[in-house]
Amino acid sequence: RDCGPVEWSKELPIACRLSEGLKFLLVPILANILEADQAKCWGFDQFFAETNDILHRSVIHIFSLQQATVHKIYVHSYNTINILMDAIFRQTDIPAVEQEFMYEGYCLELDLVQQVLLVPKTTEERPIFLVSKEQKAPIGITYKEPDVPTFPPMFDLIRDAHLAKIVTCAVHQLLRITKSIMKCQDFILRGVYWMLAILKEECRKMVQRAATLNLKLDFCKSTMMRIQKIYGPHSRMNQSDGGDVHMKLQLTVHFLATISQNVQNSQKQLDQIAAQWSKTNDIHHKDSTIGKVEVLLEKVSAIHRQLKKDRMRMKLQYNDEQIHKFEKLNLGIHAKKVLALVREDCEQKYKKLLTCVKDWMRIACDIRKQQRSFGEQCESLHCDLENCEAYLNNMFHQIPLKLEGDQSTTKSTASTVYPDQKCMEIAIRMKQLKQEMERVTKELQQNNMVIQSLSDGQKPQGV
Repeated sequence: RDCGPVEWSKELPIACRLSEGLKFLLVPILANILEADQAKCWGFDQFFAETNDILHRSVIHIFSLQQATVHKIYVHSYNTINILMDAIFRQTDIPAVEQEFMYEGYCLELDLVQQVLLVPKTTEERPIFLVSKEQKAPIGITYKEPDVPTFPPMFDLIRDAHLAKIVTCAVHQLLRITKSIMKCQDFILRGVYWMLAILKEECRKMVQRAATLNLKLDFCKSTMMRIQKIYGPHSRMNQSDGGDVHMKLQLTVHFLATISQNVQNSQKQLDQIAAQWSKTNDIHHKDSTIGKVEVLLEKVSAIHRQLKKDRMRMKLQYNDEQIHKFEKLNLGIHAKKVLALVREDCEQKYKKLLTCVKDWMRIACDIRKQQRSFGEQCESLHCDLENCEAYLNNMFHQIPLKLEGDQSTTKSTASTVYPDQKCMEIAIRMKQLKQEMERVTKELQQNNMVIQSLSDGQKPQGV
């Protein structure tokens, strides 16, 4: 405020254009060099040491997608990712365990012990996108709308030139606010698009995992049926181990039915969000608010220059005085138009987008949680089916020993009564067993080839 009183505060004003990360580092320095107590006031050595420490830090640009906020994290390149995540937590209130990152359309996996030096290079236009595993309320960019003064009807060259300067500064600030809002909308739409692509890819991988489980399930079922057919209905397959196998197979059947339905629902929800995103993106790209404000700023600046010239002349003729009054009136009209554009057009679209992104990210978080849960269940069921498959294969390979034992127990009675008939039956059963084992071996090889191809398809591409 020109010629106003000094206002003391523990924080820098909202209108300060420094990032929150830099404010966090500068506030202690400013407080210590402005300290009234000379015993506590910093000397030059400590001041330059602290400022050099800031200058030697790397800047990591972060955009929090759910909160719709832009951040700059100042850390040393030799610091670890764990320190970087702690710094992100201080600015976003998102704990390190809930932080997930995207960069250029891909999930960015960061190792806690690796150095910040290995993080991809970021700029203000290409930040790393931060996504929380839990739902977060949107905050948006923080700004203070400037005060636009009104011109009094009285004719005063000096006062009019001074007010024109204030109006021009206010319009410049409104243009910066408009650009910040539009950039934030760009980041939101870009991040949501990447999130949809990642979630759709995860749905596709879940379908492939379900197909792999289904193949193993079918093989286990067919093997169990063959074993029960050979052993008979009262075999030990109906006892404890066989009962566990049967229960695990039933659990897998129920899980596959559940995951199929959930994946379909998730894909429908993602398609609905994609349709809404497409409409919003078209509206955003057709927006011309920045261009309109820039045109009005040019007109305001031209009037300001003219009023400055009038002030230098100090006295105007009648015609020039009327032109001066007319230009002053136009200056107020242009300033009101800029305010209307920012308030009624730019801000309203921005608030509407924040409402949409809140709903979109809530659905995305729910789908992401389901995918993580299903992924863990898939891994558990895959291990169970592997154990079932090993158990059934072991049972199947024990069939020749069982038949050989049955042959030795019945040899004494059967050989005396029907020797030729019994030998013929055993030969036929052994032949059938050989065919069954060859069929199972061939089917197992085919299933393994299919599973291997699906596993190769699930390998992530280069990030």
